[in-house]
This record gives sequence, C-alpha cells and structure tokens, in this order.
Amino acid sequence: MSRSAEVVSNIQRWFKANKLCLNQGKTSYIYFNSSPQQSASLPSIQTPVLTILPTPEVKFLGLVVDSKLEWKTHIKTLLSKLATAAYAVSSVRRNVNSSAALQSYFSYFHSVMSYGIVYWGFSPLVKDVFLLQKRAVRAVYGRCRQSSCKPLFQENKILTIYAQVILDTCTLIHKIAPTLTRQGDVHNYNTRNKNNFLISSNKIMDKSFLREGLTIYNKLSDETKSLGAVLFRENLKERLLEGVPYSIEEFAG
Repeated sequence: MSRSAEVVSNIQRWFKANKLCLNQGKTSYIYFNSSPQQSASLPSIQTPVLTILPTPEVKFLGLVVDSKLEWKTHIKTLLSKLATAAYAVSSVRRNVNSSAALQSYFSYFHSVMSYGIVYWGFSPLVKDVFLLQKRAVRAVYGRCRQSSCKPLFQENKILTIYAQVILDTCTLIHKIAPTLTRQGDVHNYNTRNKNNFLISSNKIMDKSFLREGLTIYNKLSDETKSLGAVLFRENLKERLLEGVPYSIEEFAG
C-alpha cells in the first residue's frame, strides 16, 4: 500500500471510530505545485474500499482553492457575486439617502469582498475586484464613472480592498507571531532585522500572506508591532483609512 493510501486508510478508520462516513463522491485530493503538471496525469489513490481522484481545484468553505494557488476561478466567481451586489447597492440608493445606501454597501458588497481575503487578496486579479468596489462606492454617493473615489473612501472611512488585505493579513500575522520564526532565531548576529520574521522561499507562496503579508508586517514600526491585538488593529486601520492605498505597493513600497 502506498503512503498516500495508508494515510487515507487511517482517515477512514478515524471516521468509522467516530461514527462518521467519508463520502467518496465529494472526496478528492489536490497536488499543490507551481509547475504546469495537470491533475489528469496524477494517479488516483486506491484503498480496499475507496478510490480518490485528483482535481485541479475544489470548493472549500466558500473558497475555490486551485493547485497553483492562483485563485483565478475563485476571483471569477467572486466578481459575478460582487457585480450583483454593486447593482443592488445602486438600486437601493435610488430610494434612500447615501447613509442608508452605505449600510447596504457594507452588507451586500464589502462583507462578500472581504471573506477569506488573506488567502486570495494578493492575487494580481484583485485589480478587477477593486474596479467593482469603486463602482459600488460611487453608487452609494451617486457619483459618475469619471469621478475620483479616493475622497469618498477617505471621508467616509471605507477601506479599499488593498487596505482590507493589509489589515486582515497583518492582524492574522500579529496573532500568530509567537509561532513564527524570526531572523534572530536562526543566527546569533545582532542585526537591525533580527526581530523580522523569516519569509517563505517556496515559489508557490509568492502571492500569499506567507510572503507578501510577512513582507508588509516586517516593515511596520516596532512600536506598532508591540501593541496588543486590539490596539494593533485599530492603529493600523486608522493609518489605512487615512492613506487610502490603491495598491499593496503604495502602502508597503
């Protein structure tokens, strides 16, 4: 029996011991790799009672996870939902004032946009989400397509999608900081970066919080990073609301 089949057999035994059943029709596996290898060329995992097939992507807790962590399908699906949400905000605005329309924006649009953003938020495709976000914000205040959104974000304390990515990612890193490795943990040199976290060199993590997020977090001041969880988030959020970043680089560059 292969190592993979042995792992699956152990999972089956755990399910059985806990009076649960593994649904073969809803069970598959993903091989995470940055190479162009296709799932079709991967073997199935065979056990005496179960066959598990490879898949290039799978929906998990509302996120469409793909084998190269490019998030193309997830963002494509998200764009469809957000286009509908932006239209809903525009429709609401025709019958209420901007204050009430802003509430509908946060309910219909921003909450959907923000879900799981620490995982997919560093994808280059986020620029398409940002275009829809600006459309929705303009709809709240009845502005035309040519008008600048930056004052609207700033004056009404709305986080751009890039600000939301930075805020949620840095908050997560701040929370798990005790479990992360610092540069000072792997050498004895008293460098100015000794308290910075080590960043993953795995190519598949290029556009993830394990690289992009840690890079941003390392650039925050020691004073900010020393704050407790609540004050850390409040302090960073205030900076982001004031700066209104239109890209990750604009904040962390």
